[in-house]
Amino acid sequence: MYQKLKNTICERNITVNRLAKMANITPQDLYAAVKGQRPFFPSYRKRISEALRVSEDELFEEPYSKEFTCK
Repeated sequence: MYQKLKNTICERNITVNRLAKMANITPQDLYAAVKGQRPFFPSYRKRISEALRVSEDELFEEPYSKEFTCK
């Protein structure tokens, strides 16, 4: 997962399921993207950044990691 996206989700105490609802993405699709099984399509990136009110460029900059756990 992209580090800034992961940090934003953790800082705001949002579940991936909740973010999927906020971004109008199916939870299955978002979980697959988070796990690296599906790309973060441009439409997903746009909806996620709008839902979180953070720029798309900021959320989806590198590095990308398949690991996702809040510390």
